[in-house]
Amino acid sequence: MPEPYLYAMTNRYRGVLFDMDGVLLHSEPLYWEMNRAFFRELGGEVTYDEYGAFIGISATTMWQTLKDRFGWAHAIDELKASERDRKHAALSAASLEPVAGVAPLIRKLRAQGYRLAIASSSLRRNIDLVLERLCLADAFEAIVSGEEVQHGKPAPDIFLEAARRLGLDPAECVVIEDSRNGVAAARAAGILCVGFQNPTSGPQDLSSADLRITDYHDPSLHQLLFRPEPDV
Repeated sequence: MPEPYLYAMTNRYRGVLFDMDGVLLHSEPLYWEMNRAFFRELGGEVTYDEYGAFIGISATTMWQTLKDRFGWAHAIDELKASERDRKHAALSAASLEPVAGVAPLIRKLRAQGYRLAIASSSLRRNIDLVLERLCLADAFEAIVSGEEVQHGKPAPDIFLEAARRLGLDPAECVVIEDSRNGVAAARAAGILCVGFQNPTSGPQDLSSADLRITDYHDPSLHQLLFRPEPDV
């Protein structure tokens, strides 16, 4: 029997840490179109696959990489500020819907006593906007944004801080992530990771995740997180 299921049978897990973009909603295509237009304004052409490597990573790292590549004269803080404003405007204007199955999963987790947190590289104002629009604002006890930790994903800081705010040991938590960088961060934190293979997040390599799913109704996910129903 795979190790994650043995953990579930002993009720080891008490908290679930959710990434936001690509996990709660299909936001990455929105960000891609917004950033592709921005890159072109700046005089740089980035392919979809190249952009996929930046998903889940800190904005500072992305912009420094592109600045070095294209020789842009703009300051990193200037680029980040412009992207922040554009991203918030794009989210505000879009019709946001949760990923299929994630809202029922969250309800079931809460009903069974799980403590839930958001651990997202996004800005706090964007996280708050998304949770409000998805009617999930009351579902999470803790929210940690990328601007609140020293090192972004793939460093473990954000997941360690989320576990701390829940008052849980990292080993008592499960992370749900859709990006290679996010999976690497969870592994670095010593937290079991469920890799959600979201096709709208690009060709992300989630092979390092402890469990990989393409659907929140996947029986292996529910076997991991929930006690078996008693025989009647």
